[in-house]
Amino acid sequence: MGSYTVTDERLALDSIAAAGPGGNFLTDPLTLRLLRSDEFFASRHLDLSGGYAPEAAGMYEMAHRDVERLVAEHRPAVPSEIQQAIRAHFRPRYRDPAVADLCPL
Repeated sequence: MGSYTVTDERLALDSIAAAGPGGNFLTDPLTLRLLRSDEFFASRHLDLSGGYAPEAAGMYEMAHRDVERLVAEHRPAVPSEIQQAIRAHFRPRYRDPAVADLCPL
């Protein structure tokens, strides 16, 4: 997996604000400047070969598989006893059923 530079500029908050709701970034100066960067073209999810096999996974599917693998392999750096203490502390505060599973009993 490639490495990516994360800076305030690359987070593009100014570009997002300038585009506004429903806007697009295709002509944004930051997009135009970074579009041809190594970061963009080095992605293994971007196939510029011109060939396409109907059974080949698309960019979204390949990225999704990578995310699933990363989540499955992730091991928290926080010791389990501390995680349990944090869950116990916040458990009474979870009233929204949409996030209740974040603090199992």
